[in-house]
Amino acid sequence: MTKRITPSKHLSRPAHLPVESDVLRDLLVLAAEHGLDPQALLDKAQVGVSAEKVLEGSWRSSFSHADFARFYAQCVWALDQQSSHQERRAPIRKLEFDLLCHCLITCRDLRGAMARLFDFSTMLHPRMGQQRLVMQGTRAVFIMDSLRAVRNESAYLTDLTGLSSLRRLFGWLIGERLELAYVEMCYPPHLEEKTLSHLMPYPVRHRAPHNALVFDADFLDRPIRRTPAELEQWLSHFPFDVTQPQSKDAPITETVEAMIRSALERGAPTPSGRTMAAQLSISVGTLNRRLAAEGTSLRSAKQHCRIALAEVLLGDPRLSIGEIARRTGYSDYTALSRAFRAARGTSPSAWRDTSNNV
Repeated sequence: MTKRITPSKHLSRPAHLPVESDVLRDLLVLAAEHGLDPQALLDKAQVGVSAEKVLEGSWRSSFSHADFARFYAQCVWALDQQSSHQERRAPIRKLEFDLLCHCLITCRDLRGAMARLFDFSTMLHPRMGQQRLVMQGTRAVFIMDSLRAVRNESAYLTDLTGLSSLRRLFGWLIGERLELAYVEMCYPPHLEEKTLSHLMPYPVRHRAPHNALVFDADFLDRPIRRTPAELEQWLSHFPFDVTQPQSKDAPITETVEAMIRSALERGAPTPSGRTMAAQLSISVGTLNRRLAAEGTSLRSAKQHCRIALAEVLLGDPRLSIGEIARRTGYSDYTALSRAFRAARGTSPSAWRDTSNNV
């Protein structure tokens, strides 16, 4: 069984850093305990590592956000499908979740979006847990009742993912991080603290009467600030990329780098300034000025993302430097080496040797 650890009161926000192998291993253990094939999950997610090495702890490299998001999606969908089959109900599909998001983006404020969500969940009952809003003084409590007959580790991860997804969706709709006082889960803790804080970076109170998000009631009157055009970009990674920026007022560098990382990790061409400006509903000139005001540029942001991804890929000894150059958008080994040395003061090969000896 996975180790039960009560999380600390103060959990760190997930940074834009590679995902540690401990987080992946914790989820692989949970999946294996419920009859899933860990290696099959990794293979379906196109994460080229050995499940055996991760589980035994001999694989200590980090994983890119894209790799982890794909694995996380495969793991949660498989576990939810398994529990849905046991409870004789159809699981919620990604298409249905996307349709829910399209319904919410036309609301006036967060309160209205939640009311529409309640209607949507009623329509999908009993496949989707029932939700309601309760006021407790100056705090709002968004309750998501679990309808699961069996409340085991599998159900825990699925319900935690649901709460995490809705918290990030609500914050994204209003263009700012929805800061939580705490989270309630109607389960005992089933994940290591590091894994829990990566998936839900707020204090979690276990063994509560229901699953809930508790936050300042003032958020309910925040207007919906996003547009349908922005939603299409968001949905390409939602709900399993837990690092997607939520704040519309956050440094634009954060959003731009998220777009660049997404393209690189999918093997797609890095988006042009014109493409990113269109997705942000601003002009190319405004994009460049805002980046300059933050002390960077589009060129620097692309370079930063390419080098960061190269560092992650260098942790995989099966990949040649030439292949890493291709995956990070450089023309060849020489181009990557020149850029890497300029950024890190050493060559990719030397960096790999040093990292493997740590």
